[in-house]
Amino acid sequence: MNNLKKAFFFISILTLFVLKLTAQSPSIYTTEEMQNSLERIVEAEQRHHGQLANLEVSGAGTNIDIKYHRFDWTVNPTVRYISGSVLTYFKTLQMVSNISFDLDNTAMKVDSVLYHRSRMTFNQLNNIVEITLNAPISSNILDSITVYYAGVPPTSGFGSYTQRMRQSGGASVGETWTLSEPYGSRDWWPGKSDLQDKIDSIDIYVTCPSVNRVGSNGLLVEEINVGASNKLFHWKHRYPIANYLVAIAVTNYVQYIDKAPLSRGDTVNILNYVYPESLVESQQGSWKVANAMRLFDSLIAPYPFKKEKYGHAQFGWGGGQEHQTMTFAINLTDIGLASHELGHQWFGDKITCGSWQDIWLNESWATYMTGLYFQYVEPTYWINWRRNSLSSATSRTDGSVFVDDTLSVNRIFNGALSYNKGARVLH
Repeated sequence: MNNLKKAFFFISILTLFVLKLTAQSPSIYTTEEMQNSLERIVEAEQRHHGQLANLEVSGAGTNIDIKYHRFDWTVNPTVRYISGSVLTYFKTLQMVSNISFDLDNTAMKVDSVLYHRSRMTFNQLNNIVEITLNAPISSNILDSITVYYAGVPPTSGFGSYTQRMRQSGGASVGETWTLSEPYGSRDWWPGKSDLQDKIDSIDIYVTCPSVNRVGSNGLLVEEINVGASNKLFHWKHRYPIANYLVAIAVTNYVQYIDKAPLSRGDTVNILNYVYPESLVESQQGSWKVANAMRLFDSLIAPYPFKKEKYGHAQFGWGGGQEHQTMTFAINLTDIGLASHELGHQWFGDKITCGSWQDIWLNESWATYMTGLYFQYVEPTYWINWRRNSLSSATSRTDGSVFVDDTLSVNRIFNGALSYNKGARVLH
């Protein structure tokens, strides 16, 4: 009898929780929009990664374990150019005489490398900065080195580093954003493009014209006026982060905050940076993300980065990218897109696949978590989500969720297999 009472109590609490969520979420999301949302995500990710398919992990930095990066950048979103430095703390994995970082050598030029305040000899070749130390470093030693560089980041399809002009309030304004997955970080900063070696923590300092705001990972620590017309933004992130998830977005953002009460009584801020011309529309839809956050926090695990934040920065690419603690998204009103990218904070960011062969662990979980959102929050669409995902998953009679051809971007980001079939496996 006691077990029956406990089960009844649990079911009652869960029912009240679901009813509370549902009552807050009158839907304007059509079935067609739901179906097209995932198709747009898959198509956009295929096209972006298709531009980078010829890139492979270089092997740079295999003799060190990255512990910390301090990024100092100067950016003007009206000009395609970046300058600055990257301070790297590392632990040696063996006797080290040379240190290497991935960095595009056609457009990004290293000015100098400092080690213990002394200039080191370096070479840039085959998109690698090879640094020769004056004396070897023993194994298991914590040390640091700083690379100073500048340049015009290369144009690569949809862009690891994008600069464009757009119309805002009758004026032309500049905009810059980054999107580095899988190996695009080398287009704009020197680092180690290895999924197996997450950076333990980072600080990001960006100086830009003061009419802009900078969105990035973690918590915004300070904004400091620099001279008469510039401002410095300092973001601090104290969770392990994969190289490709480090990101910045710079333009004339306005900001607002949605509050997401979590299942254990605490609250996380959802910080939204949007275009001024999109503010009203964004506020009409973004509040749904708070419901998705509370649901995922209760069903999956506590939100992995709740000591800092979750958030969005609007950008002009036709989809979204799950940068850790701050998703970049084309809009905040598509709950299919928003819940998918939010789901990646657990699967993709907190837990990152170590190989493209297992990309389904990123994409199918994010896809299924969108389905869970519909099941619990907007149940009108749950049956349709199940039908759509099943139809897609069974449209391919060949192939597994495990990727057997990592040279094919269409196979890696296959909507039927890596997204929908994986989601049905989880269901």
